[in-house]
Order: sequence, then structure tokens, then C-alpha cells
Amino acid sequence: MVEAVFGGMEAEGGGGGADGVPMLRFRIADLSIRSVNPVLGAASELLELVAGRFDVPAVLEFLASDPVRHRYAFDDDAIRTITDWLESTNVRWGIDGPHRTEFGVSAEILGFTWESALDRLLVGATVGAGPLDLALGNVAPFGVDGGDVETLGRLAEAVGVVVGLARRSRGTAVLSDWIDLVRASSDALFATPPELGWQLDALHRSLDAALEQSTVEGTPSEVPLAFLDVRRLIARVLDDAPGRPDFFRGGVTVSSMAPLRWVPFRVVCLLGMDQDAFGVTPASAEDLVAASPRFGDPDPRSDDRQRLLEAVLATGERLIVVREGRDVRTNQEVRRSVVVAELVESVCSLVPAPDRDELQKRLEVRHPRHPFDPPCLVPDRLVAGGPWSFDPTDKAAAMARAGRSSAPQPLVPAPLQVSTPAVIELDELRAFLRNPVPYFVRRVLGVQQPAQVASSSFEIPVALDNLEQWKLGTRLLEARLEEVPIERWRAVESASSTLPPGILADTMLARITVDVEAMRVRIAELGVRRTPSERRDVDVRLADGTRIVGTIPLRLDPPTPGPVRYTYSTAKPAHRLDAWLDLLLLVASDPLVDWRSLVVARKSGTTRVRTVEYDLVAAGEPAGRGPAALDALRVVVDCFRRGRREPVPLFPTLSYHLHLGSERSAQWRGGWVSGDGDDPDVRLALGDLGFRELLAVPARVDDVAGEGNRALRYARYLWSAYDATVDDFPTPVRSTATTGRVRKAGS
Repeated sequence: MVEAVFGGMEAEGGGGGADGVPMLRFRIADLSIRSVNPVLGAASELLELVAGRFDVPAVLEFLASDPVRHRYAFDDDAIRTITDWLESTNVRWGIDGPHRTEFGVSAEILGFTWESALDRLLVGATVGAGPLDLALGNVAPFGVDGGDVETLGRLAEAVGVVVGLARRSRGTAVLSDWIDLVRASSDALFATPPELGWQLDALHRSLDAALEQSTVEGTPSEVPLAFLDVRRLIARVLDDAPGRPDFFRGGVTVSSMAPLRWVPFRVVCLLGMDQDAFGVTPASAEDLVAASPRFGDPDPRSDDRQRLLEAVLATGERLIVVREGRDVRTNQEVRRSVVVAELVESVCSLVPAPDRDELQKRLEVRHPRHPFDPPCLVPDRLVAGGPWSFDPTDKAAAMARAGRSSAPQPLVPAPLQVSTPAVIELDELRAFLRNPVPYFVRRVLGVQQPAQVASSSFEIPVALDNLEQWKLGTRLLEARLEEVPIERWRAVESASSTLPPGILADTMLARITVDVEAMRVRIAELGVRRTPSERRDVDVRLADGTRIVGTIPLRLDPPTPGPVRYTYSTAKPAHRLDAWLDLLLLVASDPLVDWRSLVVARKSGTTRVRTVEYDLVAAGEPAGRGPAALDALRVVVDCFRRGRREPVPLFPTLSYHLHLGSERSAQWRGGWVSGDGDDPDVRLALGDLGFRELLAVPARVDDVAGEGNRALRYARYLWSAYDATVDDFPTPVRSTATTGRVRKAGS
């Protein structure tokens, strides 16, 4: 926090910032030896890690410490790669099954451990295997790029040293043996540049000091100790080693109150004078003095008050006391701590009673916390005789903030002058139709918003959330379409640590399996090939010269060939648009063929019907299908061009229901299921519009023709073209238990 305010530790007087303002000299004194010496800090982390559960965050923090990074050449890219590996291999905690028994978990649960993850990585680096293959030892290989094999080897070596220390720490030994073990592990794990060799020497001196404390008349102690006791002893020695003093070198000195007791200074500033700073920590269980208190024992609370009194009396000209005035989360007023209240009362008692209220007002300055708040920069607002701050950067920020309008501004005030290429890739059109507004934000503007990172759980999962279940169902569907037995698929998933342990996965898998099997049967009934029979290249030219090019894989055989999409997701309007776009291009390229475009999706709910099919063919007579397809493609390209210039109000779900007249507010802002308006890119582009506010946005002169508000016009413009060009495929239903026929939007 001090460095964040003053700049950096290297800031010395005489230098200046980028704006020419002189930087303030400051020193942070009486730092912990662990802060001054990274090796001692890493050694302390090692002791805590060995005695713990081997949680992923703790291990990653240890691997990212400077001594370990220098020893194993872990640069930022290597740490990032290791983090990705651990996330992909689903490591949670625990070395292996037997290690987990110390924490009450059955040794039969082998997944989610470091051993299983390293086995997958090491095997994946040496053998080539498919996604549904198990290697020797029932290990599911995880592919490792050739350039990362060296990083993997160093990771395995570092974790192996820590694991070796952890396994040897489960017994008892004399202190000298424990010191030798910790010393050997530290030498294997830590390294420093040659000029910083003193850091390793300090660690060895600390270990020697710990051993010396147990030596009586030259004879080391022979009492067998558990590692927990040794860890506390070594940790205490590391804490007792003081850092290098950094006093009396000019500038601002930041220190605790203990080292400078009774040392006079012209100005003394006491930071953080809140009630939490004067609390008394509970006594340790091994503190025998605290277990039987006597009169005259050390009293931390009295010591704090004594040090405060000494700091006040050592002040030469000015004493500044900084405390929390309002809670940073709730903005509720925070009362003075008892110590500060006593100090204020003592000062006020020095003046006559009628003047005490006025003195209290003058004693305390209420700072607005942010340095760019106007009161900090206006003379005589916080302090008499001038402004509180002289920082020109804060002044510039305050002026920019004052000139900013409180009314929300549109992301794009006017349509951009963005040209549409003469040749449009099919994948670009498909990406636009799936979600037009995020397409504009990401692909046209190039804006990538920070991902919403959910709080990661590092516990062994007992259930899977909806996203994880969808991924699981997708993998099972792909495996079953390749005729992979369910038992083999489950063995691979278990070895990959993607399933809850034991019987916890049975109920979930039973439901997913029913859905997947229903989809597999229905896909087979519809005559879908497992692999594309042909990849059809399309190159369609519109009346204005625009070309649409791409490749469509055909999985349906004549006399009604066409593409097929199957997804474990529940049926969505975007799936219809995907199938429709393929159908339009195929019909426009060869209108004499009876093309067909099929989507098989999962049906939500608990009904006996498990699947939904969007089975589309071109509507109308064969002679008119080609021109109709070209007209519909013109509508799609027109929406695409408009959507490249500005965020047009076309949405994956709401637009479809606006066209049908079945719109609901939950389709825009959902509850437990997200709506179209909950997308961060949509909120960035259109603002925080409510459902009624969105429907109240009037159409503009340059919008598409039609009636109603802007969102309704675009919805009808696109989906009316859909209705005019497709019809249901007239294949008889073969299985009433697994088929759900869904009519097109206009039916």
C-alpha cells in the first residue's frame, strides 16, 4: 500500500515523474526478513505446503516464488502453461489417494490428485493416443506440445522434491535429521543469481540457529519430534531474524512504532489507527504463561497504548493520525477506535469546556478518499491556506471527471463507415447470425472484455454444474456416434477426473445417457452418416456482385442430400438459422436438387420425447426456389452489412419471439437462465436497457422497412425471410418415443 501511494522503492529524491513532479523519497523500515530475503519466504511456504493438503493455489504460489523460478527456469510463459495444465487435468488437492486418507477421504478416490495429473501429462508427452484411449496403467494421456516437454520435466522434478519431503515428514526423527532433510530439499528447490548468494547463506544460518537451540553442552537433542513441531521451530527462527534496519537516511520513513520508541521527529504520522489494529490475538495453545496469567505479565493492549503515548510525546511539530472514517463497502460511518477517542478527549481537556466542540471540528479532517475528488483540489475546502493536493495528474483526472456527462453514452453514436468485403466467408455470416451484437463488438471493434471468472472451487466435486454437464453430454454424444461403448467412455472420463467420484456420478450419468441414446437412435433413423459423404463447395453471387463462399459437409444421402448438425444443447432459434443458411446456399448454388438441412437437438423437460428436429427443405416449386433463396440471402447480407456498421437490435432468442409475438421479459433479462440482454457485449453496446426500454427504442429513417419499434422491425425482417423460404421435410415419424417435430417459425 505504501509503494502504491509513493511510487516505487527505487524512488529517490532528485528524480521526477513523467509529469515533471518531484518524487518523494521514502523508506520502508523494519521489514520482515521474509520480505527482504525471498529465499526465507520460500522456505516458509515450503514448510506450510508440506504440512498441508497440496491445494493447487498453494503449490502454484510456491512454484512462482523467485528462488524456485530461478532454480527451474520458470518464466511467465512457463507458469501460465503450468496453470493451464493444472486446470485442464482437474487437479484439486492431495498428492495421491493414500495422502488424502489423512484428511478423511477414502484412498480409493484417485482422481483430482497431483499424481493423476502428472501421470496424464508425462504419458501424454511420450505416447500418442486418441481422445478415447487409455494408456498403460489406465492413464488417460493429456497431449503436451513438443516445445513444452522441458517445462513439464522441470515441473515434475520440482513437485517430486516437495512430495518426497512431504512423505518423509509423516514420521518422527531427531531435530538434526529434520534440519538435514529441510536443508537438502531447500538446496534442491532454491537458487539465486550469483550476486544474491547471501540469501541462501541466510537460510543455512537460520537452520543452524534452529539446531543450536536444541544443543546442550555440544550435544544435540535426541528427543524424537514430529514434523509439525519442527515446522513451528524453524518458522519461529525465520521470524526472529530481523531485516536490515533502514532508518535515518532522509525522506519519509515508514515503520512500526516499536523500533523508534522515544526517538524524536519533527512530524509523526500514525497510519491505520482503527479498532482492528488494537485487538489482542488469541494466545497459542503452547503459551504456558497465557494459560496461567499472573499480575505483571506482559499485556499487549497496554503495550500498544504505551507506544502510542511515546509517539505522541516524541512529536516535535505536527502529529497526524489517520483512521477509517467510512466503511469502504457500505459507506457507513465508522466510529473512532477507543485509543483515538481517548487521544481526542485528552487534547480537548486542555482547553476550556465552551471551546471543546469547536476544537473537535478543527482537529479532524474528513478526506473524501479519492485524490481526484474536487474538495482535495479546491483551496480552503479540506485545510486552510490552500488545497490539500498539488498533484497535477489528480487535477487533470478531476477535470475530466467533472466534464463527463452522467447520461449514458452509446458505444457507437453513429453508424461506422465500414465497408463490407466483396467476398464474404460463410463462417463470418454464420458467426453474425448466431449473435449479431457480440459479433460487432468483438470482430468489428476488436473489443475483448475481461472474462467473468467464476470463483474456482478446489474441493473434490460432488456434482457438476449445467455447463460441465453440457460438456459431458457433448463428449458422450460424440463417442456414441462413433460406436464407442459407454463403459469405455466412462473409464476414460474417470481417468481424466471429469466425473464426481464413485456412485455420485451414477444418477447424473443415467439421465445424460438416456438423452444421448435417444439422440443417437433418432440420428440413425434419419439416415445420418457418421462422417461427411461429401464436402460441397459453394460460391453464390448475389445481384449486387457480392459473393458468398464456403464449404458445407453433407451427411445426408440422395435423393435428399444435405448437412446435419447435432448438439447436446437444448433447441434454440440460432440452430434454425444455422441450418437455414446452409440450405439457402445449397439451393442457390443448385436449385434442381431436393436439398435438406437437418438439426437434431436435445429437448428440455421431463417428457418422453427426448429430441427436437429442425428438418428444413426449400419451400415452393422447384423453379422458384433459386430466386427465393437469393432474395433471402440478400436479406441476410443486408443485416450483415448493417451489423458491421453498428450494433443492430438482432438477438439470438428475443428476435425470434418478437417475430412470433410471444416475447417475454425473461428472454431479455433472465433469472436463473441468462437472457440475451445479460450478455456483457450486449450491455456494452446497447447500455443497461430494460425490456420495456428496449422495445421503446423507435425505428430510424435508415432502418429496415416495416412497422413497430426498432427491435421488432429487424426481427420481422430476418425471420420473415426465413418463413418464406423453408418448409418441413415430409418424412414419416418412425419413433413416437424419441421424436419431437417442431414446425417452422411461421407455422
